[in-house]
Amino acid sequence: MANVPEAQPEILSADIVVLYKRNDNTYDILLIRRGGETERGKLALPGGKKNAKDGTIAVTAQRELYEEVGIHAELDELSVYGVLDGPGRDPRGDNRTSIVHILDASPAQVRDARAGDDASELVRMPLANVQPNLMAFDHAKVIERLQSDYA
Repeated sequence: MANVPEAQPEILSADIVVLYKRNDNTYDILLIRRGGETERGKLALPGGKKNAKDGTIAVTAQRELYEEVGIHAELDELSVYGVLDGPGRDPRGDNRTSIVHILDASPAQVRDARAGDDASELVRMPLANVQPNLMAFDHAKVIERLQSDYA
């Protein structure tokens, strides 16, 4: 009988797209520069793993948004934008599935945003100027879709 690798438990996470509309009706995006060991220095969507006490993945998105960039959002302000899934999507080797949420942020929400948790820097930039090849993990897929949807 062949050796079959043991299946790894799936890790569920939430990543959050924070968009806000500029006066010229184009969008800016809030990204973090990774400060942790994995993908250090690369740009990423704020986000992280679901904890047992979160209850739902929407609560995970809400919590991670606050921990990583200091933005509080009500659950009904967050909507699912997509799913990142599949082997090899995370260099840590974990079997991770990320539910991507989107927040159309208000000026008040982004005004006091700051880098927190494992973010070394908060980066605000026009969505059109984000270079997908500078993104950590497989977040380039999300950026490319956003640039198509919000251009």
